[in-house]
Amino acid sequence: MTTLASVLLLAYAALTAFRAWGIIRRRSESAMGFMAAAATLVIAAVAVAFGHWASVPFALVGVLLASLVSYLDARVSRGGVVPWRHALRAAFGALVVVAVLVARAGAS
Repeated sequence: MTTLASVLLLAYAALTAFRAWGIIRRRSESAMGFMAAAATLVIAAVAVAFGHWASVPFALVGVLLASLVSYLDARVSRGGVVPWRHALRAAFGALVVVAVLVARAGAS
């Protein structure tokens, strides 16, 4: 389960970093937020892999930051209309956090 949690965190970080790369020229503030979230998610993945106690807080902060930046970026770029994809992003983020919590519980 630890491997799955780390892989999910890294996948979420890669998607978040790709989003930052996609918008860097148009909205650099949002891109910086996405990169901060991606960096936090990578730190969380390493913390999960090594069984560090800070894995859960880093995963929560990274997922919440990525979801918040994505939501705010969509509000700005779409003129207040938020696409349904953000519900999928939030569901995937919740799945990642649950995997981290289960991996952390299994390590104890």
